[in-house]
Amino acid sequence: MLTLARVYGPDVVCNPRASWSGWHMLRRGDEAARDAFAGGFVTVTGSLPFLAFRGSLSPEARALVTGAGLPWPDNLLEYGNEAEFLDLIRDVPPRSLVFQNAHPPDPSLDALYWIPRDLLTRLNDKAELGTLVPSDACPPRRIVTLEDAAALPFEPGNTVVLKGSTPMSSGSGGAVLIARDEAAVRSVPARLAGCDRVVVEEFQPFTRTMCLNLAADFRGEVHYIGSADQVVADDGTYLSSWVSPELTPPDSAIALARQIMTRAASMGYIGFAGFDVGLLPDGRPLVFDLNFRVCGSTPTLLWYDEACRRRGPGAWARAISIWGRIPFAELCEIGRRLADGDSFLPLGAFDPSGTVWDGRIPHLRGVMLGRDRAETEARCEALLAQGLTYR
Repeated sequence: MLTLARVYGPDVVCNPRASWSGWHMLRRGDEAARDAFAGGFVTVTGSLPFLAFRGSLSPEARALVTGAGLPWPDNLLEYGNEAEFLDLIRDVPPRSLVFQNAHPPDPSLDALYWIPRDLLTRLNDKAELGTLVPSDACPPRRIVTLEDAAALPFEPGNTVVLKGSTPMSSGSGGAVLIARDEAAVRSVPARLAGCDRVVVEEFQPFTRTMCLNLAADFRGEVHYIGSADQVVADDGTYLSSWVSPELTPPDSAIALARQIMTRAASMGYIGFAGFDVGLLPDGRPLVFDLNFRVCGSTPTLLWYDEACRRRGPGAWARAISIWGRIPFAELCEIGRRLADGDSFLPLGAFDPSGTVWDGRIPHLRGVMLGRDRAETEARCEALLAQGLTYR
């Protein structure tokens, strides 16, 4: 497996968490989600030291993961609140901390970035997509001020995509507004507050959207990991993803993704990336977003070979988060039963009880498996009958 350790190499520490101060444009909601989400990466770290929230490191979480035959690293750096988090990262040697999400400018932190902070923010700025992607592979787009975006004329029946240009980390649709009426356009100042510029992008009639995952390792090699078809809400919010041999992207899309990653590597980037690509009705791929970090679909793709070993070469896999207002131990028991039937690969579990997030809802993160899409969807739907929720 192409673990984080194999990509980043020795003598570095990985920090998957976005800023505690809320300095980001990730999908909004309870900030506890930042710790729950990062805890889903523990099985793919390899030997790399990795910062992890205490609520993701419970004995029950470890038993669930290892009981399913997946690895649990012994080099996790545990924190329980913002102060402990900052103490950990400030104890890291200079130029050795891998930030998955840029934090606010701070001289004491800026000196720690293994990948220079200005490179990380530039690569992830939605206004910079055209500098990395060939013009004929981008949706038609232009860059305007926030004020000009809010004053755009709107014709009923049209749809326009508005994206915030910002050095803050973004993802899961947090900096994207799909405006289908005039009121949505006029809401831009509130929705994209903090962005100096706005990308105005022509809405595309994509037949599929997918996230192609790649990695540029510390030795200079570019790896294509795989592609996951996206499950996206009408407002552009990322919900989940599917992986299957039936969802293989066209060779032209893979070649395009390799070209982008090679360009980023030449600029000094080392790490994972997920490139959002849509297919037009004529089959032509267009790249509409670049995410230079470990993405939500990355662990699913890294574990897909194991999914096929358990369910067969045509297995369908769905990245899934499962939660419910039940005791954490009961939630883990449900996960264990699914894993025992080779229906679920548990990648992590989040227990908020007794932490700064006490009172939040416990989560499982993992991969639901089936022989085909219908069987996998049925297993997801069966969770509802148990009083659980998933996405």
